[in-house]
Amino acid sequence: MRCWLISAGLQIKQSGKTTIYALNAKEKSEWRKALLPVQKEMQGRIGKDLINAVNKESATLGYK
Repeated sequence: MRCWLISAGLQIKQSGKTTIYALNAKEKSEWRKALLPVQKEMQGRIGKDLINAVNKESATLGYK
């Protein structure tokens, strides 16, 4: 899945039709904090276990 996302991102960038903004470390941290309420809200719909699994997998990929 990750390779597909990277490939798709490269194709989008190479098309020249879209600007892709890469967040710096501080912005990534702020983004994650801002999404915590959304994760909490979605627990009832998709389950806390799934959210925890996604967060755990993200951490193993280096996203903290």
